[in-house]
Amino acid sequence: MALKTNLHKNYATSSDKEENGTWQEFEGGIRLKIRRLNSQASLDARKEAEKPYTSQLRQKNPPTDILEKVLITQLAFGVIADWEGIEGEEGPIPYSGETAFELLSDESLKDFRGEVLSFALNKDAFRAEDVKEALGN
Repeated sequence: MALKTNLHKNYATSSDKEENGTWQEFEGGIRLKIRRLNSQASLDARKEAEKPYTSQLRQKNPPTDILEKVLITQLAFGVIADWEGIEGEEGPIPYSGETAFELLSDESLKDFRGEVLSFALNKDAFRAEDVKEALGN
């Protein structure tokens, strides 16, 4: 039996929410299903994104543009699981990693990118409903 403490009330998160994502509200009626940055899907996406840049990433100071591209790839393919409310000129745009990558790469949407990252890092978005869930009981 795991030790139950007051830490669980403030810090316990749900593995299911971290791995599968939770719906988060963005401006303009947009909703994204966001996984935790350290979820397996996110880590796998990052690992794949790093492959073409292995030698550059081993440098003491890797190029900023490569670090940014790796992060954007991680967010697009590993953190975002789905979305609702994103529309183009011809109507709703369904989620795909490729489309997410295109949008997150748009420098005019860097604040949106920052919000996606912020949600993926926010423990409150993945909070366990109760101590039993946090302890896996």
